[in-house]
Amino acid sequence: MRIIGIQNLVGGAGATSIVAGYTVALNEMGVRAIALDLQEDNQLQLLFGRALSDTNGLATDESASLQDYLYETQAGYPFIPMGLQSLSSPEQQSQLVDKLEQLITPVLTQTDRVLILDVPASKGPLQDWAYRHAELMINVVQPEPRAPGALLRFAADARARQQTANCESMVLFNGVAPQLELNKDTLDYLRSQLHPSTVIPVMVHRDQHIPEACARAMPVFEYARQAQSSRDFDALALWTLSFMPEIEQVNLQASET
Repeated sequence: MRIIGIQNLVGGAGATSIVAGYTVALNEMGVRAIALDLQEDNQLQLLFGRALSDTNGLATDESASLQDYLYETQAGYPFIPMGLQSLSSPEQQSQLVDKLEQLITPVLTQTDRVLILDVPASKGPLQDWAYRHAELMINVVQPEPRAPGALLRFAADARARQQTANCESMVLFNGVAPQLELNKDTLDYLRSQLHPSTVIPVMVHRDQHIPEACARAMPVFEYARQAQSSRDFDALALWTLSFMPEIEQVNLQASET
């Protein structure tokens, strides 16, 4: 199983929306990608059409199989909700980490699966677990006034921890609006501060269809297939298949049998 983590460098940078859109795009390309919510607010399920009043999930149910936590949309897009439960203490997070270890170990050898993690931005056992298991961490930042400071903090802390865990650490720009002067200038500055090899060569543009799809509790692909963001998520998925070519080969093998 290939594991990819996605986290915000600044609150509200859009990681959860990217997890949903990215997972759908990979599935549309024939890759069995599963979104896994590690965020305490349990918001990811909303983007897959599941009501927030549905509180069952990874943190609340008890099962010995990861498959038992798996839900699918009507279109067949798979996701695992966190479940609504307070995980404010390190002890509670550590208990969930122990549970994750037990659930994930039996399926790590399933090479035809990709797990996309919605990773907490705050330090803690869940974030550490994601860094240890992910082959790639996608760190999401929007070109807005808080971003330069967030990038400095990232370089001084999270990036080093991701690399220490042998996790490929890359930055994805989200909410890009090059027609807006401040947005464009901030993007140019941020790019100048990063080595090109650490920047994913795909950007997700600012698109009103994303909040509209969220309000209708559906992936943006289902709400507006021709939206700019849908095309951006497709591009991100294609980049993944070139960055991790084994995923594509597994998919081709699966389709031939």
